[in-house]
Amino acid sequence: MRGGRSITRICDTAAREFRRPKITSSGANYCNLLNIQIVTSKENTTAAKTTAATQLSTSKFLKLKLQIAHLNVRSVKERNHLIQLRELIREKNYDVLAISESWLNSTTTNAEVEIAGYKITRLDRTKKVGGGVCVYTRSSLKVKRLKEMSVTSETGFQQLWVQIQLEKLRSIVLCVAYRPDYCPVSCFADDFIEKYSQALTFGKNIIVAADLNCDMLKPRSPEAVALQDLCDSVNLTQLIKEPTHVTETSSTLIDVIMTSSIDLVERSGVLKSHISDHYLVYALLKLKISKPPPSYVKVRSYKNYDSQCFISDLERVPWNEVFLVDDASDMVDRFSKRFLEVLDSHAPVKSVKVKHRHCPFVNEEIKVLMRDRDRLLKRALCTGLPVDWELYRDSR
Repeated sequence: MRGGRSITRICDTAAREFRRPKITSSGANYCNLLNIQIVTSKENTTAAKTTAATQLSTSKFLKLKLQIAHLNVRSVKERNHLIQLRELIREKNYDVLAISESWLNSTTTNAEVEIAGYKITRLDRTKKVGGGVCVYTRSSLKVKRLKEMSVTSETGFQQLWVQIQLEKLRSIVLCVAYRPDYCPVSCFADDFIEKYSQALTFGKNIIVAADLNCDMLKPRSPEAVALQDLCDSVNLTQLIKEPTHVTETSSTLIDVIMTSSIDLVERSGVLKSHISDHYLVYALLKLKISKPPPSYVKVRSYKNYDSQCFISDLERVPWNEVFLVDDASDMVDRFSKRFLEVLDSHAPVKSVKVKHRHCPFVNEEIKVLMRDRDRLLKRALCTGLPVDWELYRDSR
């Protein structure tokens, strides 16, 4: 395999380089200084190749998953908070980091709060105190802001909606929300459900990462009841089970991650953070496209079929009984029944799993023509000449 040869060359080159003592002007041997173990034996070289291949396989496997986290930061533009955020996202390697209480407004540019390798999508605060949500997404992800759904209500409830896709895997819809403590819980029914219903029309799995100021550790409190009623009414599952806001006098669960599909989540939990007085909540999502169930078709098996025996059995059928009825439909039914009974005994029906769907009429000659067509299109796009476009059109 090409990848295998590439890994082999890398390992062999590295081994040769480390075998050469790198002497500086002072005579220091960097191999000794860095305590680098030099691969000398064939057995160790094989082990190095295996390790490199395993790391490549693991990297490819991790790409099938999406790590989402949420944190109430209480000001992203606070220099100390931003530095810690950058270190956190580098250390934990999150794909998506949702932020509530960003405290951002129009006076702060994206460049002032950027994180290398990530894009930021914002819904700034409208009041002078608290509020504001945003989401940092890895630059390799395709992100689309759903503008019509991203709003701040008159009561202060904020919801930022984005659609996220990792490579060619299935996409998700993410909502980052914040409900201030002065905002009534009626905002769930008045504001959130309407936007959530719009999100359902995309046919995607939905993740909600939010600070809703509803203590789920007190299930009988009015706020917790309202949030649980919301989850029950729209079929959302709340994943977080541990306290997310701990002080000297209280321990509450007010930061949540909710999902419309529990099968999408591999694991979730809480991570202690010192950026603010809130803990970080996270979820690891499995985005690999589910393997479709196998397809089966019914076919006749002619493995043990003998045409002469089949004809002999047909000759022994009392076909005259077919004409003992007057109705033509009944005659057809009788004929079909007797014929199929004989056929089933010689060529029984069985179910066969279809491994892949193919087009039997697309032979190698047609495939060559299709490749020529693609080549002509590429040349026409490159040159822009009318003659090349004419050749392409003729090949279609």
